Amino acid sequence: FGFGTATGTFDLSISCCTNPPTFTLADGGNNCPLAEFFIDVNISALGDVASVDISDGTTTYFTGVAAGTWRIGPYTTGQVVDVLVAGSADPGCFATDQFTITACPPVNDLCGGALDIFCGQTLSGSTLGATETDEETVTCGTAQGAPGVWYHFVGNGNPVTASLCGS
Repeated sequence: FGFGTATGTFDLSISCCTNPPTFTLADGGNNCPLAEFFIDVNISALGDVASVDISDGTTTYFTGVAAGTWRIGPYTTGQVVDVLVAGSADPGCFATDQFTITACPPVNDLCGGALDIFCGQTLSGSTLGATETDEETVTCGTAQGAPGVWYHFVGNGNPVTASLCGS
């Protein structure tokens, strides 16, 4: 630190944030026809400040808010968003995190949206953008931590072979 622009006395004080706000980020919903998404900012603790401002470095979405869930956006699918939660009266007391949605979920992302497939038919698909749903039922479920897409087939009593060979 230096002070040398004039002769005289001054006071130098430094304040430090030892307990910044605590928050997590979650998918706040997709608007896939427009290729955009929203982010839920879940503020669990304010730390050393009485209220916070929520921004992405370009837009300040909320000012002077308390703990709770606050939705920001929209953002373009694939965009990496830097989220800043800073003290309203003390912007030096802050925390940051990043969030993105790389792709909109496919239409058959959930078991309830399963696509019909029939004998002799071949469908192309992708798990890009698919979510982990934890759907654990007799008819639906993926390995824990694996995204899935769903198809529905009604047999006729004869043997059937379903194959992903060559995929």
